Amino acid sequence: DAYDIAQFPGEKLVMFVTATTGQGDPPANMRKFWRFLLRKSLPPDSLAGMEVAVFGLGDSGYQKYNTTAKKLAARLVQLGAQEVLEKGLGDDQATCGYYSALEPWLQRLWAALALRFPPPPGAPEVTPGAKKLDPPRFRVTTIEGQQESRKDATSGADAEEERARR
Repeated sequence: DAYDIAQFPGEKLVMFVTATTGQGDPPANMRKFWRFLLRKSLPPDSLAGMEVAVFGLGDSGYQKYNTTAKKLAARLVQLGAQEVLEKGLGDDQATCGYYSALEPWLQRLWAALALRFPPPPGAPEVTPGAKKLDPPRFRVTTIEGQQESRKDATSGADAEEERARR
């Protein structure tokens, strides 16, 4: 609700993760946005030029399984948006819950985004198992009175305990 809905038609790329509540209802914090999308005054090309990705959080034990995500994806396309990839439907009843569908959906999303926003020439390739951050380059030393306590940021080992073991 904090988002200025008037800006929405001008967005270029939007990703939605939404749940279905009650009897197929959108979450409370989406209702204002949903009313905006359902306005009859919106022209069918009002979202032309926008790319969208939708992932639903649902539970197939309910009759209205992922209704919000299904309706949202359909309405966005109806208003001219292009889907970056097919909507994903997470199911809390799956073996690993909604993660069973989320992980493969995210893999496809990253692949689709990499085609739209390729890394600059010479940039290292980022793979799922790639190292994400370099190890810390600094060590923090805390001095309390006469007692010195050191923590090595790369291992978290307490230098004082290390000296006591020697």
